[in-house]
Amino acid sequence: MKSLSEQTKENVCLIESRHDFIRIVDIIKKRSKIIKDNESFLPEVPYYNIWRRGSSCKNCI
Repeated sequence: MKSLSEQTKENVCLIESRHDFIRIVDIIKKRSKIIKDNESFLPEVPYYNIWRRGSSCKNCI
């Protein structure tokens, strides 16, 4: 059985050519990983900052 990380990498490969960047959200750690041009980085801010909010919303997964 493939690990979640391996499955994610495979899925990213399927869609990365159609998008400028891919954002993967970890709702437990409240962080996101940005993948762009085959490189990834972890922003130093919580994932909900992209929406200019001070916290996650009640509809968050």
